[in-house]
Amino acid sequence: MPYPPSPLPTRKTGVRRGAEQGLLMGVWLSATFVVAASSLWVNALSLLALLMMSAVPVMVYFMLRRTYIKDYCCTLYSELWMQGIMVFIGGSIIMASVSYLYMKWLVPNYIRQLLEQCVNVLLAGGKAETAAAVQHVIDQGHIITPADISIEFVWVGVFTGSMLSMVVAWLVRITCHNNNSTR
Repeated sequence: MPYPPSPLPTRKTGVRRGAEQGLLMGVWLSATFVVAASSLWVNALSLLALLMMSAVPVMVYFMLRRTYIKDYCCTLYSELWMQGIMVFIGGSIIMASVSYLYMKWLVPNYIRQLLEQCVNVLLAGGKAETAAAVQHVIDQGHIITPADISIEFVWVGVFTGSMLSMVVAWLVRITCHNNNSTR
């Protein structure tokens, strides 16, 4: 016989909240990638990309803080940290998918153009030997694939997001305990 529905509201876990918020982070990271990749042609976009990257820790702080306050400042540190990790797992997978589509089908020669620009910058900076090595990679066709780059984006995003979430979860607990108006 099934149990009757509970009259108490169910509480979302940090993992579930993190997975849901990962969608927002994925959209933000994807937009950041597109802006950063487009800075190859429009230099001013590199500043916008830097600002967008700088907003990521602030976004994570407010995501975790909202959870902490919603749970009456009783959320464990480990749960906040896990929520942050889940945000970056979801966000990194979405961003990696968008970056793969961008480099594979939207701008299929993006990686080659980026490497050619690197050669030009290295030559202008007096690094002819390094420029020759990069040019050799281009000439031999040993250019990294969009799939390889996208997989690296996932690993780097999850690792750095985990480290960032570790610090931000601690900051959330410290700032909310010191602010009596949020209890």
